[in-house]
Amino acid sequence: MLKKLMGFVLVLCMCLASAGAEEATLTQRVLAAFLAGEYTQVEAMCNDEVRAAVGAEQLKQAWEMQLTALGSFVEVADSSVQNGADVLTLRHERGAQNLVVVWDDQGKIAGLMLQPAVLADAPAPKVLPDGTEENEVVLFAETARQLSGKIVVPAGKDAPYVVFVHGSGPSDMNETIYANQPFRDLAYDLAAQGIGSIRFDKVTYAHPEYPCETVVQEYLEPVQEAVRVLKETVDATKIYILGHSQGGMLMPWLMQECDAAGGIALAGTPCELWEISYQQNLDIISLSPKVQQLVMVAVVEAERGRAEKLAEMSDAQAQEQTIFGINAYYLKHMAAIDQLAIARESGKPMLMLWGERDVQVARSHHEAWQTGLGDSELYTYITYPELNHLFVPAQEGERIDNIASCYAIPAQVDTRVAADIAAWIKEAVQ
Repeated sequence: MLKKLMGFVLVLCMCLASAGAEEATLTQRVLAAFLAGEYTQVEAMCNDEVRAAVGAEQLKQAWEMQLTALGSFVEVADSSVQNGADVLTLRHERGAQNLVVVWDDQGKIAGLMLQPAVLADAPAPKVLPDGTEENEVVLFAETARQLSGKIVVPAGKDAPYVVFVHGSGPSDMNETIYANQPFRDLAYDLAAQGIGSIRFDKVTYAHPEYPCETVVQEYLEPVQEAVRVLKETVDATKIYILGHSQGGMLMPWLMQECDAAGGIALAGTPCELWEISYQQNLDIISLSPKVQQLVMVAVVEAERGRAEKLAEMSDAQAQEQTIFGINAYYLKHMAAIDQLAIARESGKPMLMLWGERDVQVARSHHEAWQTGLGDSELYTYITYPELNHLFVPAQEGERIDNIASCYAIPAQVDTRVAADIAAWIKEAVQ
């Protein structure tokens, strides 16, 4: 689900050369060729190794994908040399990208990339509301997996608090995704509504060397520690679990295990993790050239077939396999946790939020909450027509195959999200 989708890479850099004035001029020629639609010219500028990996048609698809996400080219905002590569930062109507070119000793392109970029004049981030404190804390203090965190303390007494729980993959305490920081935005917006919070670096971000073979190690233990620190630091008594993406998938279980008062799922789903990956793969394939789709679908269906037999695998077998790029043992362990059964048995209130422009979690996956739980007054479902997976306004033309470029455009979480969460918590508290 919910592995962060990285920037579109045309060709990995094969070797590094020192970029200078001559290379900078050549890179301007590469840009001019892209702007003129002369993709065969760009291909001709590549060395043999790069040409074997990418052709004019792939160059065309990559460039047009960026234009779909970012809009028309406006100007070159910056030019620099980074780690031996020539970098042009390109301003577009709705964002920016870097054109990164590495040249070999013969003046041929040895590496070519289009990467998301953030311009220096991007909108200022949200700020801490007046009368609110933000204090640094440490989770697992003086241990090998020590984590940095922050508690936002709102004005007033006896405030409810939320514990932010990340999506998949390594992530800092703000859940920084390219130019966006949804957890920081939500923490500040919630504070303005009288709701406190704790957010912390994910263990896979702070300690990539630490083995996280199950969601117990990756999610439950850090969240339990965050709850402990929150209670110890601010004497919080009303605590809610707020999970985004995979964190939202695990919300009922985390809520129950931490004895929280309730839970909030942003872009979560009770569906299996592999089911989300399966759908994402199909969505990407549907946007690929038709001549490639048949073979690609066969590969994805084979992965689905293996995923459906997870329960039959021994732990030893699962540990040695991956399905959709995820360790099968991890998937098996997570699949054994029945989120819907836990939610029903808990008797606790839950809020499920989803952006209707989310291209990572499908509508059917969000609606699986309501299908499984029904319309009990314990459960509240809210959707936002124009918001995406990060709960920021979706870009024009945003699709599963260009979301890296879209997420590279600075945006802020819509204030309605925090307002709805705060209103729901205040009602739940009463």
